[in-house]
Amino acid sequence: MVSNQEAVDIARPLCLDPQKPSSPLSACKKLVNLEISRESMDDTKLMNSANSVRK
Repeated sequence: MVSNQEAVDIARPLCLDPQKPSSPLSACKKLVNLEISRESMDDTKLMNSANSVRK
């Protein structure tokens, strides 16, 4: 499981990089891979964290 804060800490820097417009996608992929590596099934938190970063 990835905590909300951990997800934001991972995704925020990638999503706020103006030099890389595909960074939000990279952030999502990184979070998905982390969830998979931890054998987590908590996709709701992942989606909520990704939406939080975009705001």
